[in-house]
Amino acid sequence: TESFIKSVHCDILFFSASGISDTGEITDVSEDEINIRRLMMKQAKKSVFLCDKTKIGVVSAFKLCDKEDIDMIICDEEIQFKEEER
Repeated sequence: TESFIKSVHCDILFFSASGISDTGEITDVSEDEINIRRLMMKQAKKSVFLCDKTKIGVVSAFKLCDKEDIDMIICDEEIQFKEEER
């Protein structure tokens, strides 16, 4: 799979995951799928996260990326992000 993905280039990658936290961390339940998505994101000019309101505030086991690592979020409800505490 990785070899094939490395041979493909695309303008826009549309992807989804299990959830997006209130600080903008995008996570999923499958480590294998996370690694494939990361590689696909590297091969795309732009990455767009597709999300419905049931995924807002959901944090799963594996981090894919932060909202700053992608170009756009498309959701059926506005997402209000909190500032990350340090």
